[in-house]
Formats: sequence, C-alpha cells, structure tokens
Amino acid sequence: MRPLDPILFEQEQQLLQQYLIFKKTERSSLIQRAKIQDVKYNDAPTSYYFSKITARKHQVTIGTIMDRQGIEKVGTQDVNQAFVDYYRWLLGQNVAVNCDPMTELKGNKIFTSDWEGLCKEVTQIEIQNVVFSIDSNKSPGQDGFSAYFFKKSWETKGGFLQSHSVFL
Repeated sequence: MRPLDPILFEQEQQLLQQYLIFKKTERSSLIQRAKIQDVKYNDAPTSYYFSKITARKHQVTIGTIMDRQGIEKVGTQDVNQAFVDYYRWLLGQNVAVNCDPMTELKGNKIFTSDWEGLCKEVTQIEIQNVVFSIDSNKSPGQDGFSAYFFKKSWETKGGFLQSHSVFL
C-alpha cells in the first residue's frame, strides 16, 4: 500500500471523475424514466392517476383555521363556513379604508423618499443594463424572443424596449 504515490493519486482522481459522470448519467436516466411513467399514466383513469389527485388535494387543503372570534374550525365543512362567514362580515361593512400603507404595515417599511425613486422615469441606459445582465441562454419571454436576440439587435431594437416596458 502506497498512499502517497502520485501515480495512484492521479488514477484515483480519474476514476472518481468517471464515477461522478456515470452517477449523473444514471440519475438523468431515472428522471427520464419517471417522466415517461408520469406521462404514460397521468391521464389514464388508473389508481396511479387517482392517487396523484388525492395527493394534490391534500397539498392544497386547509385543515384548520381560526375564525374571527378566535375559535378553531376543523374539517372541510367548518373551514369553508369560516371563510364564508368572514367574507360576508368583511364585505357587508362600510368601513373607511386607510390608503396610507405606512400605518398598516409591520416590519420593514419603505420611506417616502424611496417611493419617489420607485416612481421615477426609467432611462434607456437602465433598460440596457438590465437586458445585458440577463443570461443569453435563458428561455424566451412571452413574446418568443430571448435575451440573446435583444442583445444582438440592441442597436436597432433598443428604443423599442423603452416604449414597450412589458418586456421588463
């Protein structure tokens, strides 16, 4: 046994790299097989399909809630009724609404000077900085154009972006 032999150390590093590549390939293969199974069985009315629906239902179900009086409501019917009662109470009142969020918020607050900065006009340079900070390999936006397209055509399309802030 020669633990400090540089040749053995180099061989160990090469074998470790091969192992990591094989492990990554195996994981990718398992993920692809799982996706195929999911596609194959997801829409068919099988026990797999119904188990997926049941699991999803449990993820989005509210099991308990406190009503306005602080009483805990348990079970689907009682929780549903607590929501209905709350919104009937809320929508049935004519209450003056305080439009100043600074009096309602708790925690970190935005000061008036910061609000003004958020409402200022966006400049062409700021738009260009944002566009060029996006990785070119990102998937296209809703308009079908990628950041790579906008970067390559900046000289001709740059002004278009400022007038169409939907891109940002």
